[in-house]
Amino acid sequence: MGKILGVISAIALALSILLIVLILYQLIKIILGGSWDIQDITLALLILIITLIFGLAGYIINISSKLANVDKILHGHIQWHKGTEIGKRHN
Repeated sequence: MGKILGVISAIALALSILLIVLILYQLIKIILGGSWDIQDITLALLILIITLIFGLAGYIINISSKLANVDKILHGHIQWHKGTEIGKRHN
């Protein structure tokens, strides 16, 4: 599952970079003489924001699963220092 989310995040990042380059190109063309209408640029920026949100969501889910694993390991290590093991009660 983590590999799939990583691939989806990488694809979203690549698409967002491509979209950023396209929008910057069109903005420069507008400044120098016009190409797109304002509505087209606004729509492109909204699509860029949505793409970035999906890319970040995949990254956050991936980090969350890794953090849960670290928390489990750290909890076991702290229990070891207390003299108890996970699943056994301290009397």
